[in-house]
Amino acid sequence: MKTAGHKRNIGINYLFNVFMNLNFTSGLWMIFLAIRGFSLVELGLLEGIYHITGFLMEVPTGIIADIWGRKASRIIGRIIWSLSLALMYFSPGFALQALGFCICALGNTLESGAGDALVYDSLLLDGAEEQYVKVSGWNEFLYEASSIAAFLIGGALALSDWAWVFGLSFICVMVAIALASAFKEPVIRKDEPKNNKVFRLMWTQVAESFKVMKAKPRIAFVLISNELLFSFIVSLYFYLQVHWKDAGMNEFQIMVVFSIHSAFSGLGALFAQKVRKRFSDYNILLVVPLLLILFMAAVALTQWQQVFYVAIGSLLGLLAVVVSNYINHLIPSAQRATILSLQSMAFSTCMIVLFPLIGLVGSAFGLRIAFVAMAIVALLLYVPFAIIVRKIASTDEKDTHLSKQSSDQVC
Repeated sequence: MKTAGHKRNIGINYLFNVFMNLNFTSGLWMIFLAIRGFSLVELGLLEGIYHITGFLMEVPTGIIADIWGRKASRIIGRIIWSLSLALMYFSPGFALQALGFCICALGNTLESGAGDALVYDSLLLDGAEEQYVKVSGWNEFLYEASSIAAFLIGGALALSDWAWVFGLSFICVMVAIALASAFKEPVIRKDEPKNNKVFRLMWTQVAESFKVMKAKPRIAFVLISNELLFSFIVSLYFYLQVHWKDAGMNEFQIMVVFSIHSAFSGLGALFAQKVRKRFSDYNILLVVPLLLILFMAAVALTQWQQVFYVAIGSLLGLLAVVVSNYINHLIPSAQRATILSLQSMAFSTCMIVLFPLIGLVGSAFGLRIAFVAMAIVALLLYVPFAIIVRKIASTDEKDTHLSKQSSDQVC
């Protein structure tokens, strides 16, 4: 199915991503709440509540995007997310903060599967899906560039008045909502009966998505294993805010380090297409996670924490683009947003367990010990991961060879 006219979505999506990610609270919320008197355990619980909500809502919101449209899902998601800003800023107690984190998670789940699905299907309908790696690389680069701006501006504003941090974040998300209204919905299937019941449609969508993953089990493996790795790195990112603040760094200095990390991550994403031409996806999936784990260990064990954290960024952007392209290539469009939401659901599951545990260990023994424990666990999990990746790569090579032989015989 090839229908021209969705190219404009790519340009609009670039702008949408810039303003959506100009969230000046993203690198500072733990510091903000710690200043207000919340303990490490409470911060861990709030993040856990966020991910429990995400876990429960990822699949329903992905189904919403698949059935009722990616555009609507993205607009509603940003509207809901904006409400969480007000709750975080104005709420003094744990209960209202928890509600704010629930609302924030709901808004983000409405975006998580819909964003990539809208981009990939727009390219697919224009017969340009081979450009996805390039487009995804630019999206990742713009995400990191926006993060750099948010880190530096947010860090500077936090030194004077936190109201500016939250106020500018709200203005930027309003611009993102206006941009999202200009998307053209990429319609993949038009044969859905309009009189079907909502829950029947949802059940059918889930069943079809699991059929896809059962037929291609490597989707689930790559999806789950990489989200587990990303959960380690995201946990490190959040707890480093508190760790470096306790070590004497101010908000702006911490944001400078995060900005450099994001810059290298953006460059890694831009070079993803060139790296894929030189190395296979499986070589990247095998080597990059090991390097990330070693750099995590270096953050925990050496005095060069900031340097190794920046090094993590250079590899993270590359891996994110490669994994996204690998998974999208295997997923049918009709189930794309649902399965991508399952990917986010896997991440939430990992964070529900991991994030509060790090907070508990950090409270009892110090965050440096918590980082060491995290690196050891990640390294132990890498061993079975590497074995399975090698087996998948070997199987795919055999399938490709047999397919080529069959093609030659037909000719």
